[in-house]
Amino acid sequence: MKRVSAHIFKKSNSPFHQLRYRLPDDLKWSVKSLRVRDKQTAEKLKTEFIIKHERQANGLTPSDEEVNQAREPLDTLIEEYRANLYAMNRSEDYVKTNCQQISTPIKECGWGIISDIRADDFIRWRSQDGKRGSRTLNHYLCSLKGFLNWLMRMERLQRNPLDVVQKVDESDDVRRKRRAYTIDEITDLHRVAPPERWIVYLTAIHTGIRRDEIFSMEWRDVHLECETAFVVLRAETTKNKKRESVCLHPEVADALRAYQSDDVKPGQKVFVFMSRMAKMRQDLQAAGIVYKNEFDEYADFHALRKTCNTRMAAHGVPSTIAKQQMRHSDIKLTMGPYLDTALLPVAGYIEAMPALISPNEDLVSHIVSHPVVHESQELSMSDTETKQGDTKKPFINKGFSRGLSSSDTVCQDGMNGSCAWDRTKDLVINSHPLYR
Repeated sequence: MKRVSAHIFKKSNSPFHQLRYRLPDDLKWSVKSLRVRDKQTAEKLKTEFIIKHERQANGLTPSDEEVNQAREPLDTLIEEYRANLYAMNRSEDYVKTNCQQISTPIKECGWGIISDIRADDFIRWRSQDGKRGSRTLNHYLCSLKGFLNWLMRMERLQRNPLDVVQKVDESDDVRRKRRAYTIDEITDLHRVAPPERWIVYLTAIHTGIRRDEIFSMEWRDVHLECETAFVVLRAETTKNKKRESVCLHPEVADALRAYQSDDVKPGQKVFVFMSRMAKMRQDLQAAGIVYKNEFDEYADFHALRKTCNTRMAAHGVPSTIAKQQMRHSDIKLTMGPYLDTALLPVAGYIEAMPALISPNEDLVSHIVSHPVVHESQELSMSDTETKQGDTKKPFINKGFSRGLSSSDTVCQDGMNGSCAWDRTKDLVINSHPLYR
């Protein structure tokens, strides 16, 4: 335990008592005036001084510096945090969204300074909020925790008061369910969509590229002269801010070659920007495609990305390859939300599996010709004793009893008239043609 040394003295030229002290981390003694004349009062002030600084030195109470920092306005700290995010080269959208998710609960919880932040206040605010979904509330919590962890790294906060707050279950918070397009729907969409929009749909179906990424593509990003055509997605246009390459299906590559004009410039956009959903909904209606079905599943533009992944799964593309093409960070996304299992050829794969039993073998008569051992029936020693000529006659279990004990096996005549167990014949049932 860290100790504080202190004693009282009085200077000859001063009517007040002085305190000479040394804190645990100090190398030299310090002197301060207690501003009192009475020695008994001075002793009391010395005791209070020692208790306060010993508790602070041993971490039992916050230091004076921490107390002052806890009174700093949160608005000022958020602006410092915003400047730090910009210094880390975060995008404008990221900084704006992150700071908004920090300032909103701070304002609605009535927090003004750091010491106002309490876990129970946030939990109460979250439980009373009726306009935000579970996933959004978890985003607010993560942004707030990140802000407070930054304050801890900057030594402006001793501990994160929201560390005890857990995320809410967001498994049921699916804002918009999407389904994959069927082959017939894609054919109908091709029939009615104008060429400048159909090539956008075709590219999204074959590549799984997101809407914003597609309309950010420039001709310098598209490489059609290679043996295997591909497109490069620049870091400033992708969701994860990484430069990535996506392979192009030959159908897409041929369509882009036909779509590309002779006087195109490298920095020119590949596709004409399309409004959010107005034009596409017109094409869906003309093709007779239901935008929202009876299961509340949408056939919007992002559903084309789900269609891409589902088609790869249906045609036997390995999940690791599909993950790479979809540019997912976790294969759970590839095999979960972005896979429409209703369109997978499950029945075809099941029917293509080889049969277990030869069709020429009479299975029923073969089984009933052998004695049956009922499930849970125990065989005594007398039940297992057989003549030497009958040792190869097997027992067949009825039901699903798996284990064979020593009483289920064949007893052979051993030396000295004893019953010797041959462990190699414990599973004589396997010698039957049915189990070969």
